[in-house]
Amino acid sequence: DVPDPVYELLRFVASRTDHALTVVLERDGSYPTMSDLLEQLDKARAAMELGRAEASAEAAESAAQFARQAAEILSNPQFEQILTRIYLDPDLLDSSSFLQQSGLSGRQLNALQSIDKKGLRLAANSFAHKRAGKKSARKSFWETIRSRFP
Repeated sequence: DVPDPVYELLRFVASRTDHALTVVLERDGSYPTMSDLLEQLDKARAAMELGRAEASAEAAESAAQFARQAAEILSNPQFEQILTRIYLDPDLLDSSSFLQQSGLSGRQLNALQSIDKKGLRLAANSFAHKRAGKKSARKSFWETIRSRFP
């Protein structure tokens, strides 16, 4: 018979691996009955399923914890205000004096430091371009109104 610690090890390995596992039940020449072999296969499959379920539950809890921490950081009005300023002027992200004077917590500062700077600059430039286009559109609209009603 396959000892229970072997199934426990299989459960543990399955909980730590995200790819398919191939399991071989080796024999030393002493073969059990077919029903015993099928029972051992069922136990091995059950151990793997349990390990996968544990991994899935751990991943879900980890994701939920990350979401709670992110919500705590991002829902802070002071953090939102600083992030808006950085979005309007991405160079502020590189300004240690600005960040030190921001009054943000260490976790919030770490969150800012982990921002994809290249992506932020790209988004900020795109946003600036859109704002400039809206300003010129507004200007031409008012110029049109003034020209029609002198």
